Amino acid sequence: MIKDKNGERSFDTNAVFIAVGTAPATDCLLNLPIEVENGYVVANEDCKTNIGGLFVAGDIRKKPLRQVVTAVADGANALYGAIEYLKGI
Repeated sequence: MIKDKNGERSFDTNAVFIAVGTAPATDCLLNLPIEVENGYVVANEDCKTNIGGLFVAGDIRKKPLRQVVTAVADGANALYGAIEYLKGI
């Protein structure tokens, strides 16, 4: 149930995603030689970090736009990047 200025409305849905807009907790990465800027991990568009075999996706990755859609796309990019990395091992 959603309340808005026109009252309450109901919507049928299969899933609900909640975006809370918080900064990632990257303190656990402090002992790694990983590049972090302003609390976000630096990674390419393919989600590769400066550490071979380590990929990051979603809101932990430093990027200009933070939305659910870009986080989902990051997940797919990280998956394909990881597959290619594992094929090369």
